[in-house]
Amino acid sequence: MEALHAFESNMLGTLGPDKYNKLWKGEASFLDQAVRTALQYFKDALKYVNSNHASLTWQDAVRLVYDGKAFCNIMGDWAEGYLKTLGWKPGVDFGWFAVPGTQNSFMLISDTFGLPKGAPNRDNAILWLKFLASVEAQDIFNPIKGSIPARIDADKSKYDDYLKWSMNDFSTKAICQSIIHGSAASEAFATALTDAIACS
Repeated sequence: MEALHAFESNMLGTLGPDKYNKLWKGEASFLDQAVRTALQYFKDALKYVNSNHASLTWQDAVRLVYDGKAFCNIMGDWAEGYLKTLGWKPGVDFGWFAVPGTQNSFMLISDTFGLPKGAPNRDNAILWLKFLASVEAQDIFNPIKGSIPARIDADKSKYDDYLKWSMNDFSTKAICQSIIHGSAASEAFATALTDAIACS
């Protein structure tokens, strides 16, 4: 998963948001030279990663940064929440930057809760979903997790510097869907692409 997360970020940087989004509409080709360039960047980056990278969880990889054994890693906003559980403060103990070339983009990953047809306790489930969608719940959950709210009327004073930076990017940059996190393509496609990257 982490490898495809890094590769899709590289691909967004080389293609740019417009062409990246066209991939999922059938209006751009994966044979585009920018895709090949992204793959080469990814292969070049592997020269500088720890030898056991493939066996680590994302928490393990973030922990290397915390322990001073790695400069950085490409990770989603959940890493910010994890670093805060370790006692680090954003903007004080750690910083952040966009993957080169993605400064005009926002890679979207969303946490969602559904209500399956025929689910038991439907009325209680609906009450739960309504609460999750409320400003109150969004402003409790997101600052702890290290994510931004789906609502535009959230209380920004409850969010730290990183999350305010992320909220600003979300509202001003081109939105692009993630492959590995299930927004841009099917799980089968993501698995096949992960396998192709592993073999390259």
